[in-house]
Amino acid sequence: MKSLMAFSAIILALIQFLTYLVTKLSYQKLTAITGKIVKAKLEDYSGVDGNRVYKASFEIEYEYNDTVHLCSSPILRSFELFPAFKFESSLLDHYKAGDSVEVKLDPRKPSNGYIAVAPLSITSTLAMLVAALVGVLYLIYLDDRF
Repeated sequence: MKSLMAFSAIILALIQFLTYLVTKLSYQKLTAITGKIVKAKLEDYSGVDGNRVYKASFEIEYEYNDTVHLCSSPILRSFELFPAFKFESSLLDHYKAGDSVEVKLDPRKPSNGYIAVAPLSITSTLAMLVAALVGVLYLIYLDDRF
């Protein structure tokens, strides 16, 4: 059972990395059009635990096939165990309301427009690498014992 858990950690690490690569490659192949940032602001509110929570909020507007679309989640993300949501905050330094921006979209689903791909989370990557390393070491240990 423990060897199955070790093997699962290795598989999860590979899946996370491969889905990021596929997501990034897919983004590059999407149709590019020009859109406009309608909203780019840092929202400040109290979380469930009473702490201050800061969240970057974006809305983009673009026209495709004579239809105007408004998208409120223009960041493309791949599967991650611990996503880095601070990426959106860093985009506030680059984009302001009213700016023209390149929007990438899938012509089959034009209502989903993206302005960036979120980078692979360092925390998530390190956690998966450590879990995979522990898994490999455990499998080596089991192999040496028997």
